[in-house]
Amino acid sequence: MIKMLIVDDEPIICQGLATTIEWDTLGIDLIGMAHDGQEALPFLERGVDLILTDVCMEEMDGLELSKYVCEHFPSTKIVMISGYDEFQYARQAIRLGVEDYLLKPVNIDELVDLTTKLKQEIIEKQRLTQAEQPKRISEYVMHQLFNTPFSSSVAEKKQLLTSPYRLMITECVDYHYLLEVLSKDELDQFKHDFRVSLDEMLTEFEVEHVTFSGHENEWVTVCYCHDEHLLDLSQFQQLCDKLQKKLAHPIRFGISNLEMELSNVLRVYEQVSDLLTEGRSENTLLFSVQIQRSKKKELSYPKEAEAQLRQVIMAGDDSLLQETVDQLFLMWQEQGVILEQVLYTCREMELMLKSRIKELTSSSKMAQVTFHLQERVDLQIVNSMSAMKRLFIGDLRCLLQCITHHEGENWMMVQIQDYINKHFQLDLKASDIAEKHFITPNYFSVLFKQETGKSFSEYVNSLRIRKASELLSETSNKVFEIAEYVGYKEYKYFVQVFKKHVGVTPTQFRRMHANK
Repeated sequence: MIKMLIVDDEPIICQGLATTIEWDTLGIDLIGMAHDGQEALPFLERGVDLILTDVCMEEMDGLELSKYVCEHFPSTKIVMISGYDEFQYARQAIRLGVEDYLLKPVNIDELVDLTTKLKQEIIEKQRLTQAEQPKRISEYVMHQLFNTPFSSSVAEKKQLLTSPYRLMITECVDYHYLLEVLSKDELDQFKHDFRVSLDEMLTEFEVEHVTFSGHENEWVTVCYCHDEHLLDLSQFQQLCDKLQKKLAHPIRFGISNLEMELSNVLRVYEQVSDLLTEGRSENTLLFSVQIQRSKKKELSYPKEAEAQLRQVIMAGDDSLLQETVDQLFLMWQEQGVILEQVLYTCREMELMLKSRIKELTSSSKMAQVTFHLQERVDLQIVNSMSAMKRLFIGDLRCLLQCITHHEGENWMMVQIQDYINKHFQLDLKASDIAEKHFITPNYFSVLFKQETGKSFSEYVNSLRIRKASELLSETSNKVFEIAEYVGYKEYKYFVQVFKKHVGVTPTQFRRMHANK
């Protein structure tokens, strides 16, 4: 049925027009009567398809009302009824867009024929408008969000959507992973399957909708329906659950509040986008503006984690690097920080690690190391903690490889051996050297044996005995002085070690070389 309003300043005429004809049998719903144009305005806001109005009324006459309706509600048809058989009224009414001009007393048959004819025109236009509505809504929303072209009058925009709606934004979780493992055709097929499934399920839920893409990993859907119950949040939770079961990859949902004005769609979109931005570090798949969320914590710079990562990288231990990064990201996830903050913190850690390791190694190759996270990162693509972690650990492995393949040698052992050669006379301990080079004592022992074929103590003793042998043969220093010089505090122990390595005591060694 179409909605009709009668406007006349004479109550008896209003009542006569309302009761003389059984409007409901004609498919017309008489929603009310007003006694001047001003009284008619509130009805217009609720939706009116056809107006029967008098011309001469005090507050706002029929011509003023017609002008207002044509400007603000162009789809509403008007029939003007007047006792004035004056051409100027009729001409002015026609110019304003009035459908017809009837004289009082109204011929009932003529009025029935006219309203029946107009009803059919209204229904046909509504049918055509309804068919075009999704396209027009989509164009209007895209214009509001992305400033795409849209030509329409203010009045037409206002009548684009008169029912309540929710705006929904969906995206693939860890889209970066899909880009890595799927071909372009496979990814396009996945997106197609998602769109088809989304359309089918919303249709099944009896929710009208329009969906379009605002980004390669973003779908914006305006869900609208006159029955607010069909737009209940529980419906969208069911939609989310069903889609997760049907698709091979998880989808994240952001849902707006129930809205009435499509002109506010930009604000609504930004609200939902911000909601998703805050939630990308979580494992949750459905976020609603309607649900109150706790405020995200600020992320403080993890100095201890940086020190651990530096030690692991310097040690060249890839498995421990993975374990350390896993623990760091688990801590961040439990703290409930925003993914954007994680990105900025990872960037800072990378630069600090590179700078510090470059100081320690003096490696020329360090300047050539580049990081993916230092480039532009789209958080709608790298939109999960797992994606961020993969990129971060990939960057750190570049540092690790630069150290472990330093000019064809094990850089760590070059540094350690150089240190021992310069300080062998001191009371050296394996644990102290390991700490100085940011590795664990156990890893130090394994690495040292692997690279030199000797234990740490064997290597130091052989270095000291070699130096002692040179001094015994080339100087006249006393044996106990030479023992102290090369790092032995106990003379008897020095003699014991010397004989084990050379086969004779220090004194015997000196005599043998003195004879030469």
